[in-house]
Amino acid sequence: MCISSKNKLLLRIESAACRCVTLVSSHLQKGKSPVLAFARIPMMSYAEKPEDITKEEWMDKLNNVHIQRADMNRLIMNYLVTEGFKEAAEKFRMESGIEPSVDLDSLDERIKIREMILKGQIQEAIALINSLHPELLDTNRYLYFHLQQQHLIELIRLRETESALEFAQTQLAEQGEESRECLTEMERTLALLAFDNPEESPFGDLLKHDAATKGVERGEPSCAGL
Repeated sequence: MCISSKNKLLLRIESAACRCVTLVSSHLQKGKSPVLAFARIPMMSYAEKPEDITKEEWMDKLNNVHIQRADMNRLIMNYLVTEGFKEAAEKFRMESGIEPSVDLDSLDERIKIREMILKGQIQEAIALINSLHPELLDTNRYLYFHLQQQHLIELIRLRETESALEFAQTQLAEQGEESRECLTEMERTLALLAFDNPEESPFGDLLKHDAATKGVERGEPSCAGL
């Protein structure tokens, strides 16, 4: 029994997800970082033609994917630690016997920094990061840029136009010159100033509260120890 082109694409995506799980499991067994596993997974081009596959073939492939309980537990622990769920991680450690990759007491710092970012207290968050990890923002300039970008967004949210422009010129312009990606992000952020209601503009997603942590996460704070 053959399936439609749309379903073929969905199955292709699900198959890629299974390959992710399998590859991460393999990395965990070898004591390697699961994050690095994703760098080995090829991305599918939009122009690439999905291969023909039947439902039976898909089920056979799915049934051949086996994940050890210990590997799954490590993935769960990694998720709890990355998201800052300290109490859940402590309880899961007791139940599963899996030790976290970091000291769980350090999660309090991560949670505090995340709360500051969500509240728009970006400068305070930067100060705390510098006090806890003095060299972090110097070595991870992309993370530092996204923190600064978020401060610019907060100034725009408060309608402090002059302060926003001055901050962009003095703190972000240099990084924009050095990185095309940073320049694009800075231009998108400054474009908010062109609208009376920036929340309803094409760039309004930048002002959403969940965008604050997502933007900073693109600078890999978890990998950096945050």
